[in-house]
Amino acid sequence: DGSFAFDVAFDLNAAGNVVLIPVSVLGQSPSGARAVGIATNIGTYAQVLEAPLGGYTYDSTTVVTAGQAFVIKAQETSCSSSLTPYQYAKAVIDSIDLTKRTMIGHVTINLNCGFRSLRDGLPTY
Repeated sequence: DGSFAFDVAFDLNAAGNVVLIPVSVLGQSPSGARAVGIATNIGTYAQVLEAPLGGYTYDSTTVVTAGQAFVIKAQETSCSSSLTPYQYAKAVIDSIDLTKRTMIGHVTINLNCGFRSLRDGLPTY
């Protein structure tokens, strides 16, 4: 519909791997470009307890294999008045079915602007 109301699109390549495509690679929202970065080589999904400060790839596709964890850093309009206008998520694709061109995975998203914690459960103080 042209709204580009997503951060990352998912595709499968000929080798059967997942291609992560940041929104800016596919098009630009009328409200302007948003920075979306993807970090890989960060350990397993369970090991990622906090989003890394650096190592993100912006404005290009990233290929990951089933079982390979990755972190998404997305500039969000809901955080535009924050000093840290990003939200973070960790994700992993658990399985790929090439005959159906489907994938199953899971994700943890921290909806708090600028907070990089990706631990399971509710935060404790």
